[in-house]
Amino acid sequence: INDLSDFEEKISEGYGGIIIMKHFSLKDPPQVLKDIIFSSPVLIGKEVLVPNAEHQIYPGIREIGRLLGIKIDPIVTENTVKRAVQKGKKRVPELNDGSVEFVHDAVDYLRHGQLVVIAPEGQRKPDVERYEKNSIGALLGAAHHARANVALLFIDLRVAGVRQGY
Repeated sequence: INDLSDFEEKISEGYGGIIIMKHFSLKDPPQVLKDIIFSSPVLIGKEVLVPNAEHQIYPGIREIGRLLGIKIDPIVTENTVKRAVQKGKKRVPELNDGSVEFVHDAVDYLRHGQLVVIAPEGQRKPDVERYEKNSIGALLGAAHHARANVALLFIDLRVAGVRQGY
């Protein structure tokens, strides 16, 4: 896939689509939804699945997502665990809880020609350091095992003023 039009072509052919992005700020996911998915006549009718840190799923977020055709799967991140400990919660969630369910849901979406949006780093970071977890590899492996045809679209979000060499 070289650009958005190639991605749209594959989606039109029944492929599921994974949109992969960097996640620097809270505006990135809505910006990708607005500028890529909701602006495309091919993509706008697709259902969208996004993973989201459990501690950031505020009241009403899932309902708003449903209205927009977006399913939000909660995942326990390192920050979710840290916040639970800092708040003195009796039940501290287990790291990565929800990940298996997300991959299962994602494969189902992809097999049915829908979209998955993922930020592999799993957290907002103002740098371009390598992230050691293999989120995309696990998702692609599961999709391959399920014989899902998948198109990938990489969204290049950059830090202003920082030269990147990848």
